[in-house]
Amino acid sequence: MPCTNGEDSTQAFMDKQAVHFVETALEAYGNRMHRWLEDLVDCVIADPNPIVAFEVTRVLVAVYDGEDKDAAVQLIDGATVVEVEGQTVNLLEVVADITQFVTMEILHESSVLFVRSETAGDIKEWVTNGGNFIGESGQRLERTIKTLVYGRPVHSQLGERMVNIGNRVTQKHGKHETEVHTAGKVNGLANGTLVDARLAAYEYEALERAEAMNLAGRMPTKHWRDAATGFSRTALGANRRPRGKGALGSRHRACRESRAGTGVRPESWRHGASGTRGGAGCRPGSGCQSECGEAHGIDDNDSIRHGLLRDGCRCV
Repeated sequence: MPCTNGEDSTQAFMDKQAVHFVETALEAYGNRMHRWLEDLVDCVIADPNPIVAFEVTRVLVAVYDGEDKDAAVQLIDGATVVEVEGQTVNLLEVVADITQFVTMEILHESSVLFVRSETAGDIKEWVTNGGNFIGESGQRLERTIKTLVYGRPVHSQLGERMVNIGNRVTQKHGKHETEVHTAGKVNGLANGTLVDARLAAYEYEALERAEAMNLAGRMPTKHWRDAATGFSRTALGANRRPRGKGALGSRHRACRESRAGTGVRPESWRHGASGTRGGAGCRPGSGCQSECGEAHGIDDNDSIRHGLLRDGCRCV
C-alpha cells in the first residue's frame, strides 16, 4: 500500500531521530573513548585480528623509537583489506585512524605496555618475529598481555561503578540538587576520596610489612651443635624460617615440657651409645623408640620421623 501523508511525516520524524541518535552516540564516543587512541592505544596488540594487531604495533614501535609515524604507516599496501567485526575495511585507513593521536611522549609516559622499557624490548622482539610469541621474551610478553590488557575492566564496568556511586550520593543527599553539583560530588568521590583511601590502605600495609621484617631481622641468630655429628648449625632468622619449622619447634617444646614433668633421668637413655648407625643411634624396631616415645610424651612414629636428639638418644 502506498504511504499516506501521515505515514510520510512519521517516517521523516523517525529518520531525524536516528540521525540525532547517531550524532549523540558519536559525540559521547569521542568524549569517553579518546583514551583508547592515546594512553591505551598499545592494547591493540591483543586485537582479535592478528594483522591489525601486528601492523598497529609495528607503527607504535616506530613512534616509540622516534621515527616518522607517517612513513611507518605508508609501508602498508593501500590495497590490503581486512575484516574487523564482520566488516571489510581498508587496512591502511584503519592503522592510520588508530595511531592518529599517539606520540612518543604518550608511549613513554602514560601507555599500558611501552611505559616499561623491559616490556617495550619484548614488543620489539615480537615485531621482529612477525607477531609470534617466540622464546623467553615471547612468553614473558604473553603473560604481560594477559595481565595488563585482558585483565583491564571494560567500560561497562567502569560506567556501572560511577552509576553506583551516584546512586549512593543521590539517596543520601536527596534529589533537589542540580546535575552539575551531583556530578561534581560523584567525580570527587570516585577520583579523589576513594583513591586516597585506597592509597592510604596500601601504604599502611606496606608499613606494617616493613616493621615486621625489621623486627624479625633484629632477632639474634642462634647457634647449636649436633652432639652426634659434631657439626655446628645455624638457625634461620624469623623472617627466613619456613612456617613448618615453627610448628615443629613448638612440638619439640611441648615434648621437653612433658619430659620435664615425668622426672626421667639421663641414665634411662642408655641406648644412645649402643646403636648400629655409627654408634650414635639405636636400631629402628628394637624397642628403643617406645621408651623414648614414653619419655617424650609422643608416639613411636613421631620419634622415628623427627629424629629427636635428647641426652644422647637418637631414634632414627
